[in-house]
Amino acid sequence: YYQRQLKVFKGYMGPERDLGHINPADIRIHMQHLPNTWGQSTQGKYKTNIKTFFNFWVKDMFVLSESPAKGIKVPRIKKTINQYDAISDEDLDTLVGFTKWHGTTPRELAFVWFCADAAPRAKDLSLLQWRDVDLNKMVVTFREGKGDKERRAALGEEAAKALRVWREFVDLKRMKKKRVPIT
Repeated sequence: YYQRQLKVFKGYMGPERDLGHINPADIRIHMQHLPNTWGQSTQGKYKTNIKTFFNFWVKDMFVLSESPAKGIKVPRIKKTINQYDAISDEDLDTLVGFTKWHGTTPRELAFVWFCADAAPRAKDLSLLQWRDVDLNKMVVTFREGKGDKERRAALGEEAAKALRVWREFVDLKRMKKKRVPIT
């Protein structure tokens, strides 16, 4: 992706153009002529990549004394969840119904509700432990999520209920393995 964007830039500047002869005005003019089909996000990534490219030649390679891309403004784009990208209530009901009626384990039902409520990333799930789930307060803490930052997510009633059932199921399995008498 990065290489493709640099090829676009190189195509505009010309293949024989020396880095030292590219000035801020050249870059500004080029940025005004980006394809109309590129959305705001794509244009922002492109601008960031051009800035990174020139910063590399300034900071790491010491070829340039100053980046001609220094003045490029990359607007922050507010990320919103498109209602059509999220799972609908009907689809969630179908998924939950499938897990309830097709002989699945309490773990699978808990997983469906947990993911629907907490929206964990893959890394969040891989590091999650029972101590991170507070079923009384109905909150889960992801300790080393994106950017190694801690974040918390609320759990709904159904997720908390399914997690309690799963927890009991896990505890019973452990007791059977250890042959600990229940009484």
